[in-house]
Amino acid sequence: MTPETFGYIAVACSGFAAVVSLAAALFAVYWWKKPYNQPIRDRGFIVLPRTPTELKVPNFSPPRTGFGWKMRDLSGETVSVPELARGKVVVLSVLLSDNAASRAQVKALQRLELMFLSYPKGKKICFIPLMCEDGKVSRLYAEREDLSLRLYTADGPLPPEFNYSVVPVTFVISPSGEILSRHIGAARWDDPAVVEYLLSLTE
Repeated sequence: MTPETFGYIAVACSGFAAVVSLAAALFAVYWWKKPYNQPIRDRGFIVLPRTPTELKVPNFSPPRTGFGWKMRDLSGETVSVPELARGKVVVLSVLLSDNAASRAQVKALQRLELMFLSYPKGKKICFIPLMCEDGKVSRLYAEREDLSLRLYTADGPLPPEFNYSVVPVTFVISPSGEILSRHIGAARWDDPAVVEYLLSLTE
């Protein structure tokens, strides 16, 4: 190999390394610009409206779900979803404790649940953080994080409308079982616009 050829190869390798470094830097900036605590209306997945009539959910089906399935709480006790959700707006989030976005989602849902304690209509909203993992794993996670939010695990297969290959995915469901919105990814569920939206569904 001549010195000239070696020089060409060295320059090419340096250029390739520079392109890779630039791409990595751009990806890091993009990731940093997409934090999990951004408001839902700014995330680009779905816009939560101020009233249900404004809701637009493109390419989303089915519009309804049944509550005829069961869960377990972290003590292993069976929980009837119809009894828990009867007459309430349900915020159901499918999660995994070893997923960073899911952990951020749990914190946001916990803040939201605590916020609703100060609203008379807050009792008409039910939170179901559903962990897709062994209950022992979820219990250790809840203890480690000192969570006040009650976590659940599915007692059997999930209904197909909730069975997604990504987590977290969150659904807002009316008391009659109508799926009003679906949001893929973590979001700032304690955003004031979300609080206003959920409270409007209880009227």
